[in-house]
Amino acid sequence: TSVRGLWQQGEKSAITPWIVFIQSSDILTAQLQKNIDQRCRKFTPGQNYKYNLKRISTFLKRRTKYCHFWTEEPVPYIGFNHSSHAGENSFQGQELEEIWPTQMGSLLHYGPETLSKAITTAIFFIEEWADSVYYKSPNLDKKTILKKAAKESLVNFFRGLLFKKWIRDGYEGFIFALLDLFITCFGYLRYYEKYIRSGRQLSNQLNSIQNILLVQVNGAGDALNSTPTLKNIKTRLPKARVDALVSTSAKGIMENNPHVSNIFTVSRLPKRAEIKQTAKNLKSFKYDLIVNLASRNSTEKLVGLLTSKWKININYFNRERFTDVMLGFKNNESSFIQFEFDFLKKIGFEPKKYYPEIFLTNGEIEDARCFLRDAGFNVKEKLVVFHPFASDPLREWGAKQFIDLAKRLNEVSKCTVVFVGTKNEIDTIRTTVSSQIPRGVLYNGSVRKTLGIINAANLLIGGDSVYAHASAALNTPTIVNQGPLWKPFLGVSWDKDLLDNKTNISILHKELSCRDLLNTGCGSCSDKSCFEFSVDEVLAEALKVLN
Repeated sequence: TSVRGLWQQGEKSAITPWIVFIQSSDILTAQLQKNIDQRCRKFTPGQNYKYNLKRISTFLKRRTKYCHFWTEEPVPYIGFNHSSHAGENSFQGQELEEIWPTQMGSLLHYGPETLSKAITTAIFFIEEWADSVYYKSPNLDKKTILKKAAKESLVNFFRGLLFKKWIRDGYEGFIFALLDLFITCFGYLRYYEKYIRSGRQLSNQLNSIQNILLVQVNGAGDALNSTPTLKNIKTRLPKARVDALVSTSAKGIMENNPHVSNIFTVSRLPKRAEIKQTAKNLKSFKYDLIVNLASRNSTEKLVGLLTSKWKININYFNRERFTDVMLGFKNNESSFIQFEFDFLKKIGFEPKKYYPEIFLTNGEIEDARCFLRDAGFNVKEKLVVFHPFASDPLREWGAKQFIDLAKRLNEVSKCTVVFVGTKNEIDTIRTTVSSQIPRGVLYNGSVRKTLGIINAANLLIGGDSVYAHASAALNTPTIVNQGPLWKPFLGVSWDKDLLDNKTNISILHKELSCRDLLNTGCGSCSDKSCFEFSVDEVLAEALKVLN
């Protein structure tokens, strides 16, 4: 797509000894064509010989006397191809001349005719400038780029106007110089976006990374879905220390993970004082790379207060700010797990398809068994865990339906039923469950013990919540009552490959036309038509799993 790239491609495929390199807007005059035809037959140059062609230019429909070439625009030339077989055969016995003979003639160059076309042309050479700078200096930092952009843009502007006499071409010359200034200035910006924020520079320095902080201050479910990213980082950089900063509710999900050295916590929506205190606690670790997987204002401020050579803020739906690498908008139906894999590829990793993992100790597994035994659990009965809650009420099927389902399931299959949740959540259903399901167990303890209970279960039934994702990670059969979720977004929340490879996960989901990506119609919806699957439907699915 670049002029130089096309010229190089043409040179590799050429079979003639002489090659003329021009642009599509250049026209060879009759005199130049004649001289090329005659004199190239008589002249054998040395290695890498180039003869630059002079150009007569028109710009904005006027012929210019001095404005001929933009900054970084390659000069047309005639080159000799020593690798050509024709060249080897055609010039045997001829004496080598050291200089080109007399003047060959000029090209006629038809430049942009309007300002809009001139801007388009300048944008093209901005790319050329960025590529050229990267080829010469691939490891510039942000401060150097800013200094060079300011200095060289002004120097080139005044050099063109005064030294190259562009100002003598009047209006056309000044416009030419102004657009040429933008080529240099925005060329450095493009270099920064294309070669630094693309992840290419970080990729080249990846082996020097020793200390990494992964920030995932979203819900516990999002933290769980980031465990494949942690594993890929540790697999690629086994000697690096990888720390995780997660929301307080997600700490239990991360505990005992062998790929994490330290787990730090912060509120999901931290206040200014907490942000400052957390940054103060983390400053001493001197990270080489900080990756904020779910960027928003609070986490961006936190990352901004930390010291690190590389800081990356990933925002799925808006342009990333204050980041050294840009992943870009999430504009497809791939899962968040796959989105993070794409990011890892950008910065030099070769991610493998890992799935979310939870690591329980033998002691935690035994503690869960003791709790169930003390609660009267009969090992001969099936254990079914219910989690009828979600972080967003819009995603809840309803506690009444879950209780009715548990009651019916206990009657039909003689199961032991355990309801899990936070203290506040369990308190809302305690009276109803105790009255309708006397043998039902209610647990509102620690996250780790809850995970142990799920690990011992034969089935978990819940909404789209952290414990449903945790159940899938623990390979416990899982039924998810999926509510107002846009169908393409279903594959975002639940990785398609995970669903394809784990046959013990069932998602009940109704496709409705009222849904969109942001669930804009759900706030005013009162009938919850998206949850119109009956208790009988879920019961049938549960019996299918248990049997």
